[in-house]
Amino acid sequence: MLATLIARLDRQSQEVLVYRYCDDLTQDEMAAVIGTSRKTIGKRLDRIRRAVHALRAEAAEASP
Repeated sequence: MLATLIARLDRQSQEVLVYRYCDDLTQDEMAAVIGTSRKTIGKRLDRIRRAVHALRAEAAEASP
């Protein structure tokens, strides 16, 4: 499921995913590292959450 999630995300969202859930960076830290605004980081995290929810829904539909 994780590989499918990563494949569906754009490069910037993949980067945020790693920084947040592997490196445990805060939104402020990610914004500084990437060189973008905290608001942009928040939007990317929202995109990741929506992708996770969509994958879960697809998995639930596929299960007997």
